[in-house]
Amino acid sequence: MYLKALVDRNLIFVGRQEPKGNMKSCSIHDIIRDFCVKKAYEENFLFVKQRYIPGDVHSRRVCAHSTRDIDRLLNQIPLARSFLVTGAGSQEILSSRVISALKLLRVLDILEIEFPLFPKEILQLINLRYLALSTSELPSSISGFWNLQVLIVQGITSSSSRDVVMPELLEMTQLRHIKFKGIYVWYDDKYREHFVVQDQLQSLSTIAISGITDRVLETIPNLRKLGIVCDEEVVHVRDLSRLQKLHTLKCTSSDIYDSGNLLSSLVFPSSIKKLTLKSCGILDPDMHRIGSLPNLEILKLQGCNFISREWEADEGEFCQLQFLLMEKLNLEYWAADDTYFPRLEHLVIRYCSDLQEIPPGIGEIPTLKVIEVQECSPSVVASARMIQEEQQSYGNDALQVRFGTSLQ
Repeated sequence: MYLKALVDRNLIFVGRQEPKGNMKSCSIHDIIRDFCVKKAYEENFLFVKQRYIPGDVHSRRVCAHSTRDIDRLLNQIPLARSFLVTGAGSQEILSSRVISALKLLRVLDILEIEFPLFPKEILQLINLRYLALSTSELPSSISGFWNLQVLIVQGITSSSSRDVVMPELLEMTQLRHIKFKGIYVWYDDKYREHFVVQDQLQSLSTIAISGITDRVLETIPNLRKLGIVCDEEVVHVRDLSRLQKLHTLKCTSSDIYDSGNLLSSLVFPSSIKKLTLKSCGILDPDMHRIGSLPNLEILKLQGCNFISREWEADEGEFCQLQFLLMEKLNLEYWAADDTYFPRLEHLVIRYCSDLQEIPPGIGEIPTLKVIEVQECSPSVVASARMIQEEQQSYGNDALQVRFGTSLQ
């Protein structure tokens, strides 16, 4: 409510938005930012290290734009609870002297600094609740962070490895959010006798499908967001329906392993509201199963391979879908109308060069507000214009058709 009020007054600018219109990121003018930084420093709420400020600093929240002079600065902030670095810098930032000055730290965000090897000095910060860093490995001793609630790991560009074996994560009962970017976690439970139920865990991405066993699923009953990557040829069915609170699912595959077998091996929970399929092989039965999900509101298809190169929905499918993204698909023929997508509000089609046209019946959907077309064939562009003109002739001026606009 307060954030929206600031947006309405043009004090905050909306950056990225979710498909349903919720704000994902925002920005402010330089003058307003300088005022906020100054005010935060005066009230001892946040200290931003841009330039040297004389006198002692006792803020519990510290943000640095680079690692220069950090070693000197840390001697002045023994009470720091949160430490963020927003610019690239040297690995020496985590020297023993620095860590000794941050014993009380709870939040450490050094995602912009790449560590080829996990910095062992971090293990001394036993009070950490939030840890974000870039590295190619995680030691088993990370399970000693008993208080850790959020773990974000970004894979580094110089590393060829894209998987991290982490059975120890199953022992960290306070974890609420696990996010791996550029790499994925692999739970190896073959030799584990005891499993701890992680009833606090709400989001987990990305996990290798080979690590999704029945035992692992039993330990994460309250999961709300899940990301899966196909790391092998899938031969066993993964029943995700036991995750009754799951509302967001992202499945990523590759042509190396997947020709439609990833989706065919998954049993979706009926609670799913947002589904993203990336580089997946799609068989006709898969789309019918997805279309029958009773609560699905957002569907993103990115770089997927339709085996038949056709998509024809059945009546009554996608009854709650509000947002549909079709990006870099090999789809040639698509049949749909208001009986298939009765509540669709936003349709985005990008880089679908093989698609012949947007079905004319799409324009008959009474809830449709926006159609976005970017880098598609001339016939798709022509069909979008035809839909717009037809709706205008019916007096429907509310439908917006945009060309060449990239959705954030």
